[in-house]
Amino acid sequence: PEKKGINTFKKQSHLLLFIYSLFAKGSKQGKKIMQAPVAPPKTDDATRRIHAQTGNAKAQEVSLITGKNGENAVLDSTSLKESETLFIKNCKDSTFTVNGKCTKIFIESVSNTKVVLKGMIITAVVEVWKCDNLTLEIDTKVLTLQADACKGLNVSFGNKEQFDRFIWAGVFDLNLTFRDNAENTVTEGFDQMKEKHKDLTIPLSEQTDQFIVRFVDGKLISEQIVRLSNGYPTTEREAAAFDAESKKNAEATEAYVRALLDAKSSKLGLKRLQKAKVPRNSPCTCGSGKKFKTCCGKNEA
Repeated sequence: PEKKGINTFKKQSHLLLFIYSLFAKGSKQGKKIMQAPVAPPKTDDATRRIHAQTGNAKAQEVSLITGKNGENAVLDSTSLKESETLFIKNCKDSTFTVNGKCTKIFIESVSNTKVVLKGMIITAVVEVWKCDNLTLEIDTKVLTLQADACKGLNVSFGNKEQFDRFIWAGVFDLNLTFRDNAENTVTEGFDQMKEKHKDLTIPLSEQTDQFIVRFVDGKLISEQIVRLSNGYPTTEREAAAFDAESKKNAEATEAYVRALLDAKSSKLGLKRLQKAKVPRNSPCTCGSGKKFKTCCGKNEA
């Protein structure tokens, strides 16, 4: 036992000496042991909020314009990259002319401000929210324009080819025009829609109810967005048209099936099944033990 204890002590001593050598000699292993974990770079709250709103916290490039008052700025290729999302926020009494190309445009919490869009927007998407007295003068393709919680929103497009749909919720005093045709105009807002749909069982909500403006059969119309039972967004007009088309198709299918059932079997290509022939001298298939010709087959010619 004494010898065993001495060997154990030697092993422990060697282990302690090895660990000490790692620290003392500054070997790679020692450096790895002594190295403190590196904390990730801190991201300020404003940047985190912007990334959350742009929907890609890891890779989205953002060009932020914020806190401007009385500014008159032109944004071109020298100040704006096409890979960036332009974010205009917390500005007032200003004018911004966007000539450069960018990915998309967000405008939040601006007042008494005009934004002129001329440069290409790669996704053709512009989103606006929490703005007062904002004017959007659009001379580029904006196929999807979305606005939420705004008061006093004036939007003008150069022509209807630059436009596809405008989705809004909780917007008051909305004016949408097309400079190539004065007849294409929508002047409305939540108050007007609430009055128009006053007979609804559940009153409209400016926080949740959405409306869509677009051209239907060449005419600019505004409709309320409704949700089907599966959650799919549509309008009452589209839902009614879909139901009518589905009913028409169902009736046509039923008529076709009935016509097949009423047709003669020969026209359907059906063949009468033939019984398998049993040799006359074979045992009867009924199991009587008699020959087939003297039992079940005696009446067969």
